[in-house]
Amino acid sequence: MKKCQSTSAKIPRTGGWFKPEFVQFGRLQVDKAGVYQLTLEPADAENWKAVNVYKLQVAPAQ
Repeated sequence: MKKCQSTSAKIPRTGGWFKPEFVQFGRLQVDKAGVYQLTLEPADAENWKAVNVYKLQVAPAQ
């Protein structure tokens, strides 16, 4: 089984529900087509803040 990959990003305050911001989390390598599980979780469970995920965009590396 391949080791899990992880990446992180700082999530900015947007000032409102209808002011989304795109945040880049970096790159993950996918070796072959298939179904993968992506988990979004706080880096610091003691100090987390709610984050609403509006859209997740995955694209091939160029």
